[in-house]
Amino acid sequence: MSRLEVQRQSRRFAAGLSVICVRSWRRRARKPTGCWLFALQLIWVIVGTLGHAAAQVNGQGQIPYLGWSSWSQEAFKGEGWLTEAAVKAQSDALKSSGLQAHGYVYINIDSGWQGGFDEYGRPTANLAKFPDGLAATIQYIHNNGQKAGIYWIPGVQQPVYSSNPPILATPYSIDDIVLPNIPGNAFSFGQSNPWHKKIDFTRPGASEYIQSVVNLFASWGVDFIKLDGVTPGSDHDDLTIDNRPDVAAWSQAVAQSGRPMWLSVSWALDHSYLSFWQTYSNARRIEDDVDCYCSTLTKWTSVSRRFADLVTWQSGSGPALGWNDLDSLDIGNGSLDGLTSDERQSVMSFWAIANAPLYIGDDLTQLDSFGLQLLTNDAVIAVDQSGVPGTQIQGGNTPVWASSIGGGVYYVAMFNLNGSSNTVIANWSDLGFSGSASVHDLWGDSDLGVFNGTFSAVVNSHASQLLKVTVSNYGLTPPTIALSASTDRSTVGSPVTITAMVSSLSGTPSGSVNFYVGSNQLGTGALSTGISSVTTTTLPQGSDSITAVYQGDNRFGTVASDPLIIQIDPPFGITASPTSLSMTSQAKQTTSQLTVTPGDRSATLGFACSGLPSWLTCSFSPAILALAGVSTPQTVVMTVSNSNVSARLPVSTIGTRQNVAACLLCVTFPMSVGFFLSTRKRKSLTKLLGISIFGIVVMGMGGCGNSTNSSSSPGSVPISTFSFSVNVTAGTTLLQTIQYSVVVQ
Repeated sequence: MSRLEVQRQSRRFAAGLSVICVRSWRRRARKPTGCWLFALQLIWVIVGTLGHAAAQVNGQGQIPYLGWSSWSQEAFKGEGWLTEAAVKAQSDALKSSGLQAHGYVYINIDSGWQGGFDEYGRPTANLAKFPDGLAATIQYIHNNGQKAGIYWIPGVQQPVYSSNPPILATPYSIDDIVLPNIPGNAFSFGQSNPWHKKIDFTRPGASEYIQSVVNLFASWGVDFIKLDGVTPGSDHDDLTIDNRPDVAAWSQAVAQSGRPMWLSVSWALDHSYLSFWQTYSNARRIEDDVDCYCSTLTKWTSVSRRFADLVTWQSGSGPALGWNDLDSLDIGNGSLDGLTSDERQSVMSFWAIANAPLYIGDDLTQLDSFGLQLLTNDAVIAVDQSGVPGTQIQGGNTPVWASSIGGGVYYVAMFNLNGSSNTVIANWSDLGFSGSASVHDLWGDSDLGVFNGTFSAVVNSHASQLLKVTVSNYGLTPPTIALSASTDRSTVGSPVTITAMVSSLSGTPSGSVNFYVGSNQLGTGALSTGISSVTTTTLPQGSDSITAVYQGDNRFGTVASDPLIIQIDPPFGITASPTSLSMTSQAKQTTSQLTVTPGDRSATLGFACSGLPSWLTCSFSPAILALAGVSTPQTVVMTVSNSNVSARLPVSTIGTRQNVAACLLCVTFPMSVGFFLSTRKRKSLTKLLGISIFGIVVMGMGGCGNSTNSSSSPGSVPISTFSFSVNVTAGTTLLQTIQYSVVVQ
């Protein structure tokens, strides 16, 4: 639409350029500069927004409207196509085709109806195209039981500015409210002397001018106004033009007119100002034209980009917020639509789940049977009219959109944007519930069955499925699981019984319970009166996290319990270190450490040695060990002591003192001989040294200083090795015997 409109306005601009230049310089000399006026407009917008809290102006727009718009035919066939006769033919076809009986009641006359202006600068019909005038054409539409829409744009066109007419019922004229050098809408963007000139709504008479235009439309019986070329938007998202003051003025004018009228703003509005569009309009176009301006009405790429764009806007529409307008539905003229049958159905599915206004762009006199079938499916229309726009719950090239309409009922739309068939999956958890749900195909009007947790389907390229999903357990209290065990502490290999009690205020659940330790399944137990249990001996050592997962009946979904922690200790056992001991005459005792792992034992342990000679004794600390209530390993120290040193180390037959005396003699005798030699003056250092060496040799041969217990010397005591055992008992029961050896030297 914008392309043809710009071309048309450009031709008008060129034709009137000479007149405009003469008039504009004279008017600019009498006008304040545009900068501070533009700043005042921004302030006005902010104040106006704060003061206008009511959305859905004039009580309109509680549900998206259904009808027909002329623009797709104008874009395809040229604006010359739009005539009074063409509009009446479409009105008749809307009624005779049966579309009107399904809720399609709006006949919207888009750009191209206007031919001039009245004495107050208000638009009038092109009588060459509408010889009976717009009021008569609209009356014809009303006589068919329909509503009529009309198209206009913000700002003041050059011919009106040039003629400077008075503003109805005011002392002001058009010259008093216009900023001549600032574009009035997106169509005049970049023009130094714009064809559409901006209205300064800070000036008296500006709002009154818009009211006079709206009142004129109301007098004709207009039920719908489309305001086009609105910025921020319309491919110009900055604030160099900023039509927000215009939109607010039009909205307030509709409200004061006394006639219910939709106000829709277009096109590709800037989402940054969503709250403003919500406040002052009933719908806003979020995208460029769906028309491809090619050999067909539209094409798939013109349609498919809306799937991604709507995500930004998806949470901002509804009965109190206005609706996201996706543009015309060009799906009723067969091959002229430029879409495959699957694509045509996907368009209707997407518009419906989005709760977008459904206005047809096709020639209603040339509808094919498949297109009429798509447009008149009441179950699909009900999705659009639900007042609960869908949101995307799965993205990518297989997007899924869904809405909850209450009572456990959801609408789900599944799409395949790929170039080949793909499986598309809808998960119930993404919809906010678990368990099972029945699925009804709205296009095929068939029940597909009951599905637990998820629904999937193979969807053709660019095709879709539109479903009504009804939760099986809606209104039922979800079950809970109370998990318990026969003990919270056990040992490896010992049996542990785990019990799950599944309960719900809505009744006793049936089904089964799977038990897990970590991610490993322990077993499955069937529910009996809501109770299931499993006994296992396979719990691993450590702190085990036990969970139970309820596999429900048709009323309930899968529910998991909170984890239950069970401590699994090693089994009962005793280890000792060292078990090979040694003892010398200098060290009268030796020790060994026994480590007791309690396991599942609660007895009191006693310890005793057997097999030791009488002069060796053993003792334990502690003497007894009580295991009741003990879970961690305990230490017991065993001490082996020598109780009689002389008894275990017998001496030689020579006797200790005689042996020492012999050694002394060996040492002193040579020294004495050397003494006598020196008194006779025959000694010498060499001789004395030799005699001393002789004495040392004699001592060595005499065995002076050798140990008396060497096993290699006659008459000595050998090294002794004794084997013995430690017996661990619980009362009269022998639990474990540990073998020891001790070397005594």
